[in-house]
Amino acid sequence: MRKTFKGNNFTATFTDEDGYFSLTGNVGSVSGAIGDKLIKIDPRFKLMKDMHLSNAETGEPMHGWENAKFFIREGNLNAFKNQLRHCQDEHLGAYNTLNEAKDLEKDVSGYNARVTKPAIERLQAIQAKIIELWKQDVKKVYALAEYIPEDLTDIDETINLNDFVEPDKVQALSQHLETHFSTIEETTYNDNSFEAEGSKWLVVTDEEADDLWEESLDNYLKDCVYPELPDNMQNYFDDEKWKENAKMDGRGHSLNRYDGSEYSEKVNDTYYFIYQQ
Repeated sequence: MRKTFKGNNFTATFTDEDGYFSLTGNVGSVSGAIGDKLIKIDPRFKLMKDMHLSNAETGEPMHGWENAKFFIREGNLNAFKNQLRHCQDEHLGAYNTLNEAKDLEKDVSGYNARVTKPAIERLQAIQAKIIELWKQDVKKVYALAEYIPEDLTDIDETINLNDFVEPDKVQALSQHLETHFSTIEETTYNDNSFEAEGSKWLVVTDEEADDLWEESLDNYLKDCVYPELPDNMQNYFDDEKWKENAKMDGRGHSLNRYDGSEYSEKVNDTYYFIYQQ
């Protein structure tokens, strides 16, 4: 399954691809695993956040028991409990006893055996309970993903397109995102920048895109190429040939800082080009 949720200031995709749950997206300037930030906006996503990188069949966190043992040895009890999700404070005693005992996998006698045998039995009971709760989490998270609607944007009906400085560019971006224009914000810099669904966007005409592309390549030459050239070679460096080769990658490679893609939408007989930042 794969489901993408869109809000005014975030996008989030929840999947079970490759056998593991994943919750990723964009919130503000942050991209990737956004669970911690997302639940501050909408607490309903907490279970999806907790299930990130867990097995989609068993619900077991990736490297669940191994990481739990590491955290308990380090004394990081919060990380330990978060790792296992259903481990409670009263369960820590069994883990601490096992951590302090030696040669737990061997048959031992005397004091160590008396200490470890009941601890192992209690630990096994705890683990069995946690494993069952993990399986229940799988059912719950699928139900939750089905329940939460994909479109979580709040539309402001009092906003009109003409309220924007660049209404056609706002309309182009709303078409690309398939969202209402009232969810889009113009930046205060008046530089063709907009914010929507947790990301920043550049929306420009064809001519503006070419100008920004040229400027971006010039800046790359200045900041990255020239400083690496020996002084006696700079006069022989062919800027235009370098740009010609660089432009083979397309404008998106320079102007889309997110994934290098270029998108376009037509509004009032004009094509606008869109780049995620």
